[in-house]
Amino acid sequence: MSGHSAGGYLASMVGLDKRWLARHGVDADQIAGLIPFSGHAITHFTIREERGLPGTQPVVDDLAPLYHVRAAAGVDHRGPGVGVAGAV
Repeated sequence: MSGHSAGGYLASMVGLDKRWLARHGVDADQIAGLIPFSGHAITHFTIREERGLPGTQPVVDDLAPLYHVRAAAGVDHRGPGVGVAGAV
């Protein structure tokens, strides 16, 4: 699964936060690969803006892909961003 910019953020959230796919009976650990391009790894700036937080304040909460990184996702931290999940 992949996406760019906001799509990269959404791909990361769907692939790392197991709640989204579980609603459809899919285990996120079964995704073959996750390749987000230029997506936020912290809580998206739109959400921070809606909360009245300054754009320079990074937030890692349940709306941040980094919050959901887990060993079962097979995250490879060798590259920038969230990394690549799946067989590495």
